[in-house]
Amino acid sequence: MTLAEIKARDRLHDSPPVFNKRLFRAQAGIVVTNKTIKTLKTPVTQRRSEELHDLKSVVSGLKAIHKDLQIIKEALCYCVNYERFDADVDIKKKTEEEILSCYYVLSGSVEGKYTVNSDLEENCNNNCYISYIHVAGEYLGLVSCDGPKFDLPPPNEMRSLEPCEFLRIDRQKFHQKVKWAQNRYVREIEHYINNVSILRELPNEEKSKLVPLMTRQVIIHHQ
Repeated sequence: MTLAEIKARDRLHDSPPVFNKRLFRAQAGIVVTNKTIKTLKTPVTQRRSEELHDLKSVVSGLKAIHKDLQIIKEALCYCVNYERFDADVDIKKKTEEEILSCYYVLSGSVEGKYTVNSDLEENCNNNCYISYIHVAGEYLGLVSCDGPKFDLPPPNEMRSLEPCEFLRIDRQKFHQKVKWAQNRYVREIEHYINNVSILRELPNEEKSKLVPLMTRQVIIHHQ
């Protein structure tokens, strides 16, 4: 092996892992009834609070996202929508989105192109693509409750190969709702400590230490 080949190999080992399709497999089926589809089609400007119970089966089915964290389930109820596309349609950002949403494929198949920056191929021009065909039960991108920079973003380009049905997870709205739910949860704990529990007699410094412990949620890993 030449010195140039060794350097190229070492650079390859330092590069991000190649996209692993198995990371995006669904962990459960999702039941989408006609009543639920009607709710999922609700315009983004319209309130959903009175219909959130219709989305419980959908949100519960998105196990790869919510990991049984109640705070994420609650956020998802506000930012999941149902969409249909004909064959050979480019799937792009909505007019109200600043960043592309994540998608869950209910039916059909879609081609996703993922950019891979590489300095090993001169002809790549730092814009090589990995192309994958996603089918029903797979995700295109994943959201994280830790913030947008921890998301696994969707493909750089998406195109339906046949008529498709999707659940669209609005990434921007998801992160807004997670933050809103976290802040509300903290306020509820603070109210409980200060007003309706034996803990109100503790010094303020000790109370402040209790809040993050009582608001903490633990991810449950299913076997």
